Amino acid sequence: MITHRNGSPRAGVSRRRAVFASLLIALLLAAVSAPAHSAPVSIFVDDFDLAFTGWTLTGTPDWNRSNPRIGLHSIRLRKKEAIERTISTVGYQNITVSFYLGAWSLDKSWEYVCAEWYDGSAWHTLKQINDGDPEEDKKLHYFEYALPLRASHNSAFALRFRIHGNGNSDYGWVDEVAVEGEVIQFTLSLDGLGGAVKVDGVTQTLPWSGVFGGGAVVSLEAVPDLGFEFVGWCRVPRTQCDRYRGGRSLHCVIRRHGRSVGHVRGQRGARPRLLAVG
Repeated sequence: MITHRNGSPRAGVSRRRAVFASLLIALLLAAVSAPAHSAPVSIFVDDFDLAFTGWTLTGTPDWNRSNPRIGLHSIRLRKKEAIERTISTVGYQNITVSFYLGAWSLDKSWEYVCAEWYDGSAWHTLKQINDGDPEEDKKLHYFEYALPLRASHNSAFALRFRIHGNGNSDYGWVDEVAVEGEVIQFTLSLDGLGGAVKVDGVTQTLPWSGVFGGGAVVSLEAVPDLGFEFVGWCRVPRTQCDRYRGGRSLHCVIRRHGRSVGHVRGQRGARPRLLAVG
């Protein structure tokens, strides 16, 4: 918030302290509507060719050099082995998962090889190869899935590949695991009177708006006009302004969390703020 420090107060404003404007940091973060869909980008890929690391193992899955494989290696599962990995999708939406999966010698009706994804509370099956299925042919088969909304912007997102067999002669194979998504974009809008705001060190006149990817950290610094004094940052809407003294600089972490649209983390005494929509 900025106050008029020199000169006569304007009509309707207290002579003791002329509070002119708020430099209302209206963190109105909404998905950019144009373009509606950005090009997918790679979030994670593992072809297992050069290493087999970073996965949580159940049993002793093999870093397999024999067929079937796509490149130099695949992962072979036997009996009740599994591999699992957390892959954060924070900042991404419209998640797709692809992989190669194979099975062989599943000789009981309850035996299977499967691929699953985790939404933070439950596992969901992507593909399951059962005893007698066409894919139980000792070959790798390509699968690709577009996941529902709860896979987007999810720090707990995970993938798991496992076999539910009876012995070491029951086989499953995994290869070429990939996760893609579109970068979530938000519009950061700033408004106010009696000054400007430096955004990442560049002075911007108000009103101003810019587009940022989810998870981006944006530095904001109030720049009062001559004759105005910086008092503090405040929340929106203006009628709910919670004024407080603090430094001119803030870091805004662009996030979407329920109805919350931004988390403002202050420096030099500025207090944290969680700003809600409307």
